[in-house]
Amino acid sequence: MTPEGAAYLPHLQSAFAVIANSTRELFEPKTVQSVTIRSPISFAVLMIAPKLPQMAKDLPFVQLQIETIHTPADYGERFVGLDIRFGIGSGSFAGRQADRLTRETLTPMASPNVAKAKDWTGLPRLTVVGAREMWGEWFAVARMKPALGPTHKFDSFVTALEAAKHGAGMVLGSRPLADAALREGSLVTLSGFTLSSGAGHYLTAPSGAHLSPAEEAVRRWFATVFGVPISR
Repeated sequence: MTPEGAAYLPHLQSAFAVIANSTRELFEPKTVQSVTIRSPISFAVLMIAPKLPQMAKDLPFVQLQIETIHTPADYGERFVGLDIRFGIGSGSFAGRQADRLTRETLTPMASPNVAKAKDWTGLPRLTVVGAREMWGEWFAVARMKPALGPTHKFDSFVTALEAAKHGAGMVLGSRPLADAALREGSLVTLSGFTLSSGAGHYLTAPSGAHLSPAEEAVRRWFATVFGVPISR
């Protein structure tokens, strides 16, 4: 090798290394990365699960691990990953940055057969324990006086929704969670009046945390499929 060639060799090696790295990034499959996301069970079943086939196409390098929660205490104070939280107003969660995914509206619903009742306000009420119980507010704002009927209580909205599909009574349907049931015809609305609860679901992450590339990809994917802007 000539002296000129020896001097030129390191530059060639560096250039080929850059080309090789770029080729791997563009054309080789990315290493599968696991992303954990915590979510209320109703949101996980009704909103995330149906979208997983699309996620597999859009983010083939992501392996999602979904952990369902039932109460706010289930999140844990030190959880550093992504989670879905249900909240009111601007979605302020201590130590978390939040991107709103849904805006909840409430409409009474029942199975088609049950909906044929002459006075639907007296049907058995399928309620969700806790802050989500808003039958009283719905009837008050709708300026309707309900007939007295039995009440069945559930610890999750998805369970109450399934009971309504099977004819157990009427549920105060949380939309968009209940939209699929309306589209498929397993539930129908009982009234044209819809109440906005002011609440919704938020995708949250620790404030100021550096998310992994896979976590950031999942965060942006949620914003895209739900058609919402994402905070920086």
